[in-house]
Amino acid sequence: AIYKPDQQLAVERAEALKGLEPYLVVSNTDESVLNNFSPSNFRLRDWVVEQFNEIFSIGVISFQDKQKIDEFNVEYVVLVEGNRLGKKVLMSDLFTPKTAYDFILKKAEHVGWIDLNQLRTLNIDQYIKPNLEIDQIKTDQAIEVIINDVMLTSGMVQLGEKIIGRGEVVTEEKYQMLVSLKRAMGKEEIYNNDNI
Repeated sequence: AIYKPDQQLAVERAEALKGLEPYLVVSNTDESVLNNFSPSNFRLRDWVVEQFNEIFSIGVISFQDKQKIDEFNVEYVVLVEGNRLGKKVLMSDLFTPKTAYDFILKKAEHVGWIDLNQLRTLNIDQYIKPNLEIDQIKTDQAIEVIINDVMLTSGMVQLGEKIIGRGEVVTEEKYQMLVSLKRAMGKEEIYNNDNI
C-alpha cells in the first residue's frame, strides 16, 4: 500500500470534517426563571415571554459551545431531545444569549408601543440561558467515523514492481512509495518479532 503523506491526510480529514453534524442536547427551559420575570407592565411582560418562547424553541447555545462547533466550520447540527434524535437545523439559526438579547431588542424597535428604555431596565438578558449543549459522546463518535472513513492509502505497489532505479530522480510519488515500503517493512519486522 502507498500511504498518503501526513499533510495530505490532515487536509483530507479537515475537508471531511466539514460534513460533520455535531449533536446538541435540548434541555427544557426552566419555567420558574421566566415566572420570576414580572414587570409591572403586563402587556410588555407577555410580549417578552412570547419572544423568550420563540428564542428557546429555536435554541440557545453557550458562546463557548458555539466557538467549539465553529472550529469545524459546520453548516448543520442535530438536536437530540431525550433519547430520540430531533431535527437537523442550521447552525446559523441558533442563538447565543447575546444574539438572543439583541434579537429581542431589534424586534422591539418595530413594535410601536414598546418603550426601549423601559425594556432595557428589565435586564431580560439575565433570563436568557442556553437550552442547548454539545453531546460530546455522540459528536466524538461522529468525528471518529468521519476520520476513519478517510483512506490512509492512495494506491498499491505490486509484488516485484520496480519503485526506483539507480540514478533516477526521486519524485514525490516515488518518495511516498519508498516511505510506504519502509513503513510496511517496519510493521512486518514487529509482526515477525511477535511470533518468535
